[in-house]
Amino acid sequence: MKKTIYSAVLVLAAITARAQTPVLETREPLADAILIGDDLMVYTKKEALGQFLYRADKSSGQLVRDTQLNAGAINAVVGTDPATGEFYVYQQTGSKAGRIAIYLPVEDGFTKTGELPVPRFKNNSEQLGMHLTSDRQRLYLSAELGKSEGYEDLYLSQWQNGRWTKPQLLAKAVNTRSPEFAPFVAEGTLYFSRKEGEASYTYAVALEDGKPKGEPVRLPAPKNQDGVFQASYRKVGERELWMSGKDGLQTVYLLGPSLEAGANSLTDAAAAVAPAPEQNVPRAENTEEVAPPALALTAAAQDMAPLVPESPTVRETAPGGDVIAEVFEGQQLYYALNQVFMGPAEERALRAFLKNLPSAASITITGYSDAIGSTRAKERVSRQRAALVKGYINQHFAGRRFTLVTKHQVLTERGKSARRVDLQVR
Repeated sequence: MKKTIYSAVLVLAAITARAQTPVLETREPLADAILIGDDLMVYTKKEALGQFLYRADKSSGQLVRDTQLNAGAINAVVGTDPATGEFYVYQQTGSKAGRIAIYLPVEDGFTKTGELPVPRFKNNSEQLGMHLTSDRQRLYLSAELGKSEGYEDLYLSQWQNGRWTKPQLLAKAVNTRSPEFAPFVAEGTLYFSRKEGEASYTYAVALEDGKPKGEPVRLPAPKNQDGVFQASYRKVGERELWMSGKDGLQTVYLLGPSLEAGANSLTDAAAAVAPAPEQNVPRAENTEEVAPPALALTAAAQDMAPLVPESPTVRETAPGGDVIAEVFEGQQLYYALNQVFMGPAEERALRAFLKNLPSAASITITGYSDAIGSTRAKERVSRQRAALVKGYINQHFAGRRFTLVTKHQVLTERGKSARRVDLQVR
């Protein structure tokens, strides 16, 4: 059986106002989602043949599986260095072979800037968690090593004299007779999950020289809830993000300041959660593209968008008020702050609108963003909203032979009415 990597890193962008929001709900397995830099989303997706990394194409919104990143049968982002923009990818190439590759995003993909070995160890568990600190000096593991008694514990390996030390079991206060997994380090604190019965809970303990100091403390609600499986926890600055599951439903929560407009928020991760169709891509090709599925957002994440937005018809009128010409018919789709993928309500409205159009109709798709955020971020959001709607139409309505043109614009207004996509038929 393939081993599953618990990727324990998620870096999010700058800060505005506090809120706790369930941003994603799914019944599909979600391994990880990470934002690298300002706008690069990388997703970890479990598949029948292993575990692979996908990135969101900025122009089409499609998910692209990059051969360079996925050099192993099991692949996972296990750390980042915000100072340099680099990120670390664990690549398992065999039952006893693996490495940590270091990549830097560039305009057309990634460039490999280095490589680290991984410590030698025999893992008796089907699960492996890994977190590499930004300075590359400490590697935290969750695994079942040596004479462990059938459950995962937390270990620390340190980079000394050009090699990794033998993984050392962390303090007994951290490791119990229950599985501990999903290690993550931020601001001198180690966070991890501990399984207790059918549930699991997130704990935190202070670190001194990389080792736990004192007793771990269970995080308070809402980060832990009775009877819920807390799969992972991350903290960056004032933001906290965790994944929890119950009765087969997995939910991603964000607590803290909202993402600045234009940063691909965790909303985008839904594209990696729902399984994309398997494609046979020749190994000589560098990427394969998978169209993103519809997003399963909660009402809060949809910003209470109307169930079926109205389809306005714009008409020219004579001075006396008589209608003299119908200029276009259209549809408006509304978005929450930072949201670039459609919510379920918008998808239903779009499908209903398109089904009533004649085949080969010409549609202009204009994406708008409001006035919140940096100039670059606002431009990116408006462009992505239009591109993603176009990609959805091309995927689901290819037989209708629509002619699609995309535009984008940043508005001076703020609020939901300015966060939208207009579809105009001419």
